[in-house]
Amino acid sequence: MPDVVVRLWGRFADQLGQRELRLKAKSLKELRETLQKVLNSRNFSLAINETITNEDVLLNGGEVVDVIPPVSGG
Repeated sequence: MPDVVVRLWGRFADQLGQRELRLKAKSLKELRETLQKVLNSRNFSLAINETITNEDVLLNGGEVVDVIPPVSGG
């Protein structure tokens, strides 16, 4: 199973006390399921190599996945 670098932003980085994780996942969908458990949240977006994409993407290893929390503002 490929290693993926997961970068955490905002409240997720604060919650875990770190900005980066290394996780194993075959697909973005599998990674999302793992992150939902780790972060205790379903409300976030994922970007692979700085591009938001659909969850049907297979991971090869070495990708950088950003976990983007919901934002609001005016």
